[in-house]
Amino acid sequence: MILGGNIGILAAAFSFVIGMMMLGTPDKAERGNRLLVFGMILALVSTIGIQSFTQVEIPWSNIGVLLTIIAIGTLIGLKVSYRFELTKMPELVSLFNGFGGAAAGLIGIVGISSDEMHGDLVSTLILSSSIFLGFMTFSGSYIALLKLGGKYKMRIPNNRSLTFFTLAASILIIGLLVTHIGAELFILTLVGLVILSLLHGVSFASSIGGGDMPILISVLNGFTGALTAIAGIYFGSTIMILAGVFVTATGIILTFQMCTAMNTTLKKVIFGATNLIADSAASEGYSSIHETTSTKVATDIILMKKVVIVPGFGLAVAKAQKACRELKNTLEQANIEMKFVIHPVAGRMPGHMNVLLAEAGIDYADILDLDKGNQYLEEADLCLIIGANDVVNTSAEDDQDSIIHGMPIVQTYKAKKVVVIKRGLGAGYAGIKNPLFEKENTQLLLTDAKQALESIVDELKQ
Repeated sequence: MILGGNIGILAAAFSFVIGMMMLGTPDKAERGNRLLVFGMILALVSTIGIQSFTQVEIPWSNIGVLLTIIAIGTLIGLKVSYRFELTKMPELVSLFNGFGGAAAGLIGIVGISSDEMHGDLVSTLILSSSIFLGFMTFSGSYIALLKLGGKYKMRIPNNRSLTFFTLAASILIIGLLVTHIGAELFILTLVGLVILSLLHGVSFASSIGGGDMPILISVLNGFTGALTAIAGIYFGSTIMILAGVFVTATGIILTFQMCTAMNTTLKKVIFGATNLIADSAASEGYSSIHETTSTKVATDIILMKKVVIVPGFGLAVAKAQKACRELKNTLEQANIEMKFVIHPVAGRMPGHMNVLLAEAGIDYADILDLDKGNQYLEEADLCLIIGANDVVNTSAEDDQDSIIHGMPIVQTYKAKKVVVIKRGLGAGYAGIKNPLFEKENTQLLLTDAKQALESIVDELKQ
């Protein structure tokens, strides 16, 4: 049975590797996800099997309790997942990241409180670090969840100082725990570490602006993976270490990809250098904009040969992804080519727009990345910008004093005609004016994106 359990662990590891590889290919992503779920179930079953035959007289009641907890967690996870629509996927990712952090923190508390830890410097250091990172990830993910939902309004005075203080104090307390303080101070010190960890997560996440949410989510994802690997080291679980390394590597790669896409560095994001909101610029009005209507847009589109859609967070808010598909189908029937161009940081998490368009049934071959999209826009007759702002802001290229100067953007202005569909003239997360809106070839359709697209489709079908 032990041999069978080890073979199961090996098979689970193999499933993780292949599943992660399949996630990189759109047409295989769903099967890859199922393979990862299978690998996790296999890892759980194999671990329980190995423990049952290596431990002396392990009570079957314990296994029953474990299986019950797993079942309850599965049901809760399914219920929570179904409550979050795909448009709110970033919030769900943040929620699960937070749960992972809390679990790691609780594991650390249980482990460091056991009698076996007395005198074990390495294990105490690992577990206390797990407590710090775990509860920091938990509170940081919760702040990210609130920010993504537009519910976080609190401003912390001297936030950067609080971040450094909580970090330094946490390191000091970890040092005290490693040096084995007396039992009378142990609980007090442990509680202090948990509180400081939670405060550090809050101050850390609060200092990162809404426009940098994709980077924050990637960083927290990496923390969750690191915590899994740490727990694997403590428990001597190869599969936990392997899974943790995979998730950590994914978080690191995504973090630096997002930083590159925004022409910034992780240091600038963390220390708030990219989050200085230009209030004066944001408050400036637009002197010369050209508004349009759904009827006029439909009249223009039917005369075009190549149409491009650039989606942003506004598309997710309006739940307009299926209306995009309907427009695409209608245009294809009229022999009009239509492509989608997605900026790497469009939306609120890496791949946010890709997920929404996939859910709507958009063929991945019709989705272009930033470089190919900018080339295609040179030939495009019409570009529809749906709920995107900062990622199409031309001040990133034209204004050296702009806080987003140097950030690669979707060069929508290259199209012969540009139509911006958004609710109003409000600024994006960067808080600055968008000169694109005042260009001669740009028109604005100030309304709900879903309603606008449905109206355009209705006009085209008449």
